[in-house]
Amino acid sequence: MVMVLYHDAQLYDQDLKLFTQNAWLNDAAINFYLTMIYHEMVHGRDDVLLMDPAVVSCMMLQCDDEEDLLDLAHGLQLQFKKMILLPVNDRENFDSQGSHWALLVYHQQTKSYKFYDSSNNHNLQSAREVAQVLDKALGTKSRHIEIECPACPQQRNGVDCGMYVCLIAEWLSIRYATNDQSPVETLENYVSPQKIRHVRKAMPNIVASLITT
Repeated sequence: MVMVLYHDAQLYDQDLKLFTQNAWLNDAAINFYLTMIYHEMVHGRDDVLLMDPAVVSCMMLQCDDEEDLLDLAHGLQLQFKKMILLPVNDRENFDSQGSHWALLVYHQQTKSYKFYDSSNNHNLQSAREVAQVLDKALGTKSRHIEIECPACPQQRNGVDCGMYVCLIAEWLSIRYATNDQSPVETLENYVSPQKIRHVRKAMPNIVASLITT
């Protein structure tokens, strides 16, 4: 079993094969891609957080007291983040890996949430639960949370939801890092079935280039 370590993200060979075999992506595959976005496209900015999907699941399923919330806020330095991207799964317990991924985004300046779901807002309720926990960790637990759902590219099969999360996060992160000047493509054009097929096929070479530079 081969394991690749890139910063703090681990990717085993079976995780990498999920990309090339057109399979449903797990936590490790998505976290590796988000880590790549953070270091290669956002250049490690300390005001952006692309959260590990496993941490998001813990927020939804386990963070239920003040001590947990304080540890979360301190460990992730949430108070310094201007944009937080959270992959949201529809899992109901730790024994399930769920069936769908979507992306929740928090903007600190406006204290607002946006939700991008490639399957007709399937995970909106899970996103609400995550937003409530994040709001408590940020110290804004008394307000009513509104979640905006912008137009989002819709998947055409049952396995690409994780890829949509990765590429939507990439598009948002690049725009944030370049003050909304790039990319020139709309979200719909940037996150296309053709792009997803290309990225899936290219992932072994992408991973190899990351660990040799």
